Amino acid sequence: ADEINRASPRTQSALLEAMEERSVSLEGKTYALSNFFVVLATENPVEFRGVYPLPEAQMDRFMVRLSLGYPSEETELGIIRGHRFEVPVEKLKPVMTPEDVLRIREEVKKIHVDESLELYAVKLVQATRHRSDLRLGASPRAGMALVAISQAFAYMDNRNYVTPDDLQRSILPVLAHRIFAKDSAFDATKKILEDIRKNVSVPR
Repeated sequence: ADEINRASPRTQSALLEAMEERSVSLEGKTYALSNFFVVLATENPVEFRGVYPLPEAQMDRFMVRLSLGYPSEETELGIIRGHRFEVPVEKLKPVMTPEDVLRIREEVKKIHVDESLELYAVKLVQATRHRSDLRLGASPRAGMALVAISQAFAYMDNRNYVTPDDLQRSILPVLAHRIFAKDSAFDATKKILEDIRKNVSVPR
């Protein structure tokens, strides 16, 4: 969904059904979505005329939010050269099969998470609910996402267990879009999460 905040509330509601129920409804009939279905969305952070901010419940359905920023000089130069005579995206080739995706999903789920780290995830989430500078803390869904993303980080590092560092790496991408600061200043949410990270004791 490109520039999802420009989509109408009705379209956003349809995406919410797809994300939560993994189905779509059309003329009174419900159709199940494939196991491979996932919602990827971009948001225009600059122009705000004619936009419809996503409701908190929908933001909570996105597992992570990432900020891509601008490319480096070398990367941008490559983009210019790569698009001069062709459209590179048209030459993309698969790097894995559908079966590979399903296998990796199951392998990630088996990454060990110690009980102390499960409790650490809970404490991080609960810490967002007791802050006077937040008007809305994170939901229980945030804790599940913290653990799942930590398992993915461990998998990518070729480990079969999660470490406290994996959870700390997950805090910003998992929680930043799920909490809402009373102060609308730039980076207010990021500063709050950094404070939570520093003040919640890390398991040893």
